Amino acid sequence: MDISTIGITLNYKELVGGSFAKIVDIKGFPNIGGPAEMIEITTLSDVAQRFIKGVQSQDQMEFTANYDSDIYDTINALDGDGIYWQLQIGAAGVNGQFDWQGGVSIYLPGKGGNEVTEMNLVINPATVIVKA
Repeated sequence: MDISTIGITLNYKELVGGSFAKIVDIKGFPNIGGPAEMIEITTLSDVAQRFIKGVQSQDQMEFTANYDSDIYDTINALDGDGIYWQLQIGAAGVNGQFDWQGGVSIYLPGKGGNEVTEMNLVINPATVIVKA
């Protein structure tokens, strides 16, 4: 099934048991998770290298959005690694959702003339990202 990126939302909540709310309209999203490191298990009896899966990499997750002063202040006020995040694919997550916890920072990237002013949210995952 082919699906569009239309309707994908980034949601958050600060408390366990609270409800998720969209934090900002995003313009794109980063990799959700990453490849596992490979641990070499080759012995002198092997004719080729052998590996097992190791720790999965999780890079910083950078989301771009159009600048909004109030939303910037809301995100900038979020503190700690305990913020709950959710990326919903399709309206109300009809095509899946990914949940994790992590801290967030926000900044304004440099721009030139005749460009839209944007802000970048950077989420540092503190837990494994799971497809709910």
